Amino acid sequence: MNQERYTLRVGTDESQGCGADDGKEQPNAINDWSRLVLGSILPGMDFFRLLGLGFSETIFDVIGLQQKQMIELFQQQQQQLVDVLRKSIESLSDDVCESQIKLANRGWFPDPDMSFGELRQVAEAIETNPDAVDKHMQVSFRAKLDEIEIELLRRHPSRAHLLQDAFSAHRDAKYTLSIPVLFSQADGICYDSFKKNVFITDKRKKIHIEAKSESEELASSFSLPLLSETLPLWVTERERGESFQGLNRHEVLHGISVDYSTEVDSLKAVSFISWISWLLGSLHSDEFKDE
Repeated sequence: MNQERYTLRVGTDESQGCGADDGKEQPNAINDWSRLVLGSILPGMDFFRLLGLGFSETIFDVIGLQQKQMIELFQQQQQQLVDVLRKSIESLSDDVCESQIKLANRGWFPDPDMSFGELRQVAEAIETNPDAVDKHMQVSFRAKLDEIEIELLRRHPSRAHLLQDAFSAHRDAKYTLSIPVLFSQADGICYDSFKKNVFITDKRKKIHIEAKSESEELASSFSLPLLSETLPLWVTERERGESFQGLNRHEVLHGISVDYSTEVDSLKAVSFISWISWLLGSLHSDEFKDE
């Protein structure tokens, strides 16, 4: 298009466009301009016809119609996005739960700071190289020992003296002393929140149900299913069988087991008390604020 044709000229003599001929061309120019500007929302309407129909009313009607169409389109896209996110979260939840169960069956409870990618890689390695997994988790929790103790003392100040003794025993390599105390304090931490013993099957499942109804954080909701699993840490005597091997709270506290005197076992106990405190802390965040 020729740009000069659509330029509205203002002047005082005929050479500047005020002659009779220009008076006939000007409406066509304005019409062409209106089609360019308004054509996308008012197809087929020219400027002067628009004035005749009532400019403001027409514009508001069209804008209202477009708003309605945009809202309907947005709602459709929003629902599609919600469906996609829901399916993605369900898939992720299944993956995370499965990985955590594999890790807990090895005696390790997940560090809340572990990424989903790391968790998945560690869980997959259990089948091919379980000793490497133990080494990886051992190094990880050893490095975070001070941080975990500080956080536990902050959340549970009434238990500070007992927790400090347990961590002190661990640092002194007195694992036969650290492990029983860590297990008993984990039980006490759970009792503080739900008045139930986490190591009793039916009580633990009730904790799961109650905690699930209170859970608002995505990460903690992924971990809750562990409470309904039959894990080595809390399997009963009937469930253990004669060939059972692993760290079991009942065997430790009731003197049945005598071979839990290793750093790995003590760090596994650390991983459990850290996990259960974090899980319950995410459900009762107001309860564990700095005092």
